[in-house]
Amino acid sequence: MVEQGKDVLCVPGSICSDSFRGSHKLLKMGAALVETAEDILEILSPVGTGSVKAGAAPESGLSASFSCPEEEEIFQALKSLPLSVEEVVQATGLDIRLINSKLSIMEIRGLVCKDSFSRYFLS
Repeated sequence: MVEQGKDVLCVPGSICSDSFRGSHKLLKMGAALVETAEDILEILSPVGTGSVKAGAAPESGLSASFSCPEEEEIFQALKSLPLSVEEVVQATGLDIRLINSKLSIMEIRGLVCKDSFSRYFLS
């Protein structure tokens, strides 16, 4: 929490439901309100990383489009056709945990999408 130097994000719920008392209490204690993916990116993105806002079209150059070289590798692998996570691992040689993490971030930022067969493709 805030006292421990950690970022706490919270999505509010209905005031008519007891199920959301915990999230409402966190908001009262200073948790960051989350209404959109952009809210998450704004709070968690380090300042000056040059990352793209969600839904923004990638620009040329690493610093303008990607927050790290691994994101660019994944992006390049997805240029030709949709790939499963396993196929991205084969194409890039990167660790599957890193790829899963980066694909999730890239999906939130609007750079990639996932189809009904769990294959990723460029937005």
